[in-house]
Amino acid sequence: MVVADTASLRTEVESVIRLRLAEMFGQPFASQILTLPAGARREFDAVSSDGTVVVAIKTSSGLTSGGNLPPGKINSCITDLYYLSLLDAPSPKEPGSKKPSTRLLVLTNPEFFKIFMKRMKDAIAPGISVVHMPLGPKLQKEVDAVILQASREMGPLAVEAAAVAAEEQAEVSD
Repeated sequence: MVVADTASLRTEVESVIRLRLAEMFGQPFASQILTLPAGARREFDAVSSDGTVVVAIKTSSGLTSGGNLPPGKINSCITDLYYLSLLDAPSPKEPGSKKPSTRLLVLTNPEFFKIFMKRMKDAIAPGISVVHMPLGPKLQKEVDAVILQASREMGPLAVEAAAVAAEEQAEVSD
């Protein structure tokens, strides 16, 4: 049996998005663990070299295989929005501050982006943006194939739970 390689695909997708972010913001991006105001540490998928842009990246697909909304995927994104909201943004009185001035949740799947934006209408904290950054056709096909393989291996509910658990594990690993 072939096992879906979600970890290497996640690495590939995040690398592609980091390169796009570097082009947009004129500086390199890397995964980085940041300390939240209350002292907890959290890994973010892309942080600019000067620390002013912090990004969470999600490749979640749209509806479940049964045609339902994906509550686990939505809740995972809400969790990322929460952690992004905890990061102190600089006040206008702090010019040149290293605090993040741009906080983004990047969604790569157009169907999931529409679902999430409809679900979160008027519920996203000020100072945080949710953006759609589509993957190229070849990479999107790879993502779709891995998601399908994982779905076949584990069943629809287990896939969602495993994806959320994998993301949470990656975020707490040092």
